[in-house]
Amino acid sequence: MDCILNELSLNAQYDDIDDFSTYGVKPLSDVLRDVYSLGIGLLYKKSDFYNRRVTSSETFHDIIFSPVAKVNDYMRQMKSQLAKLRNGPYWDEEIRHDTDKSYFIVREDADDLEVTMTSVAEAQARQACLISFTKSDFLFDKLFIKIQEDGILDSVFNVWNGNQLREALFISGQISMELYFKDKFRGKLSFDGLDSRNGFNLLSKENVEMFISGFEKFEKLSWPEIVKDEGFDYKEFSKNRRTSPYFSNEIWQLKVYKFRIDRKIRCFGNTIDGVFHVLRFDLNHELSDLG
Repeated sequence: MDCILNELSLNAQYDDIDDFSTYGVKPLSDVLRDVYSLGIGLLYKKSDFYNRRVTSSETFHDIIFSPVAKVNDYMRQMKSQLAKLRNGPYWDEEIRHDTDKSYFIVREDADDLEVTMTSVAEAQARQACLISFTKSDFLFDKLFIKIQEDGILDSVFNVWNGNQLREALFISGQISMELYFKDKFRGKLSFDGLDSRNGFNLLSKENVEMFISGFEKFEKLSWPEIVKDEGFDYKEFSKNRRTSPYFSNEIWQLKVYKFRIDRKIRCFGNTIDGVFHVLRFDLNHELSDLG
């Protein structure tokens, strides 16, 4: 999936450069980080995007290259990343949506908004994800697009903060379960050593939400809370004649621990420097019963 920067969401809504730095640049930076880490294909924008007004008197170009930006810590750090946004690809050099037709955003509490010849219509045609700015009228996970002449109602994903892009890509099937989990859980959990035969291949539509919920809780709690939590039942897994073949000697030397995902499902791994390195899943409690 490609992404398109939504120029309509930048409409002089910021009071000054400090306001833009805090509420515009910081969230955009988080989204761009996700774009690069998740391997997004292309980031499109309209060729005149740099002329969009950030404040009542200053354009995006004015602010990025202003003397004030040089003394604003965050703007200075982000300048090179923001400057890249003036480079292609530009979607309006190869327009995909039918400009002879009328595209509208369908809104519940207001009249429909025509968006022909904008990034919103182009995102519908390319099945791309929109990236919008905060403090705008585009803070919805999905925008519903109507093509008037065809009677077609479609939707496009829309993000404006960090981590939203990952969720949109996962919901739409654009990234693997492995990439989703590795990107989402980067605190107390690591999946780099997960057994490919007893790992993500065991997850399904029926149990994936259970895993996500369990790992979210694991990341949220402190280690003392994890150890005491009755739901997790975090404990060392015993090495014996029956369990020994399941892990290498090197792994056993580091000690193997397990915790509950639900009544039957268990997660096994090593804890190293405050990070639980997930090694395998047990869906039927079969391995867990052995030790």
